[in-house]
Amino acid sequence: MTTVEKASRPEAERSDGLEPTAPTSGKLAPLRSASAFSWPVLALYCPAGLAIQVSGNQSNFGGSSVAWVAAGAIAMVVLCAILVGSRRLICRGNRVPGVGSVLLAYSVATLAQSLTLGLLSTLNGASDEIHLAFRLSGPLLQVPLLTAIAYLVCRHDAHRRKVAELERSRARLLAIDQSLEVALDRLESELSGAVRSSLEPALRELDVALTEASRHGEAQPALEALASLLEDRIRPLSHELAGDQPASDPAAEQAVPPRTRVPLPKRFHLADGFRPTLVALVLAVAAIPTAIRDLAPLHSLLYLSAFCGGTFVVLALVRKVLGTAEARSGPGVVAVVALHGVAGRIAFALVGAAGIQRPEGIALAASMVVALIGAAVVGDMLVSARRAATEADLATVTGRLEQAVTLMRRRQRLVTRRLAFVLHGSLQGSLHAAAIRIRQADDLTARLANELRGDITAALTQMDQRRPMGESSRTRTTLDEIASVWEGVRTVTARLDPRTEALLEVNDDTDEAVSVVVQEAVNNAFRHGSASSVRIELTATDEQSIAPGREISVVIEDDGSATGVDRRPGLGSALLDELCDSWTRERDGGTMTLRAQVALG
Repeated sequence: MTTVEKASRPEAERSDGLEPTAPTSGKLAPLRSASAFSWPVLALYCPAGLAIQVSGNQSNFGGSSVAWVAAGAIAMVVLCAILVGSRRLICRGNRVPGVGSVLLAYSVATLAQSLTLGLLSTLNGASDEIHLAFRLSGPLLQVPLLTAIAYLVCRHDAHRRKVAELERSRARLLAIDQSLEVALDRLESELSGAVRSSLEPALRELDVALTEASRHGEAQPALEALASLLEDRIRPLSHELAGDQPASDPAAEQAVPPRTRVPLPKRFHLADGFRPTLVALVLAVAAIPTAIRDLAPLHSLLYLSAFCGGTFVVLALVRKVLGTAEARSGPGVVAVVALHGVAGRIAFALVGAAGIQRPEGIALAASMVVALIGAAVVGDMLVSARRAATEADLATVTGRLEQAVTLMRRRQRLVTRRLAFVLHGSLQGSLHAAAIRIRQADDLTARLANELRGDITAALTQMDQRRPMGESSRTRTTLDEIASVWEGVRTVTARLDPRTEALLEVNDDTDEAVSVVVQEAVNNAFRHGSASSVRIELTATDEQSIAPGREISVVIEDDGSATGVDRRPGLGSALLDELCDSWTRERDGGTMTLRAQVALG
């Protein structure tokens, strides 16, 4: 008959801990951000908008440039005040604004700006009337321009947040790399000292009992001292140390880095900064106010078609000519924006050369509008290109960070619980072996007492920190100590091939985990199963395994009795769950076999 106990690492521990995020869709989705009302948007829009408005109004209505600039500046102040108020209203309580709310705020702000400019122009004598129809059509030009600039700023801010997240991840990873070993070594040293201090009184009593027993040949006081140390000190302390403790994350304590500058690509293909279709569509909306003001409906439609179509053709030709030419980002952006302005001027001139009626006095304004749209296009292209690289970099660093945190938590669990497992395993095994040797001895001599003290001292050294570089693996040391402790009392055979030992020597955590699993299994076999012999075999995964060399296989067989096995879950089962990827305990006839897989890394 065969009985099997199985355990494997819970699925929850395999998850990456990442929460899903809802994708954002829609062409104008980046506007769903408080950045749509930020000062960079106003700082970029106001000078360009003021220049376009002053040029267009002066060419159409005449008057002093100074008067138009003053009126335009005051109107811009009105626009800024409305947008600032809109941000406080729409984004209160850290709410995310909708695209419709943003565009409505832009419409109200630009309409108020246009009406304010018209009113001021009559007050300062720059115009004889407010020209209400023209002022009401003003937002058709201003809203697309404001939206294009805000779109670029929002994309930039979203990218900046990605870059800041990347820098935080890098900082956390660096902090883990630099401080983890020092912090864990300090923690281990402090815990080890506390445990030793707790055990010292009972160990002194045991030492006195062994001395008295060796003098008088009475074993009972020594056995009582051993039992007291086991039951009153070691077992309660080992269970207390093995209790679940939340793992702290030193990386989470890192301060948020200062505002991060968004790095742009060093070079780019100039042709990538041209999107003729997008520019033509935005220009079609922006050119409507001047067309409906100065031209008849049919002529307006013809003018808009010719101007926007001409701009599309010129930009497409420029893009074709540039081909694969590259430039550094700074000079390249200036060149692309300038070429957009020139393309707009050429298209406007071609409309006149073709004999198509067009609004007068807006040649400069038209060129500036196309240049401004071009600036938004090339800026968005650069941010998008760099964002893709940043997100790839962030994914890589985040993956390394998650791996580092996983290893850190595993290492911390090993540090905080090693003492419990040493108490439960090595020390308890040494004391159990000492009790058997005392009972079997005809006379408890001073020599035997000293040997028992040596075994107990050797077990206590397991609480020391990780082995120094160059020394034998902890697993090899544990196997040697098991053989020494049980020599003459029980039979222990062990096989650890050179390849497996070499892997353990360069993987400290795995080495420690395997040694603890072996110690626990041997203790269970002799103490609970009343076994007389144990066979231990440790091997790395072979060439036929799915992931060769990535796990250590632990196989421990004993001839203990079935009735002696404690099947209630306890510290031993928790130990195997904690340290093994998977494990099974099987009884087949007179043999009990523990098979466990411990991951490397």
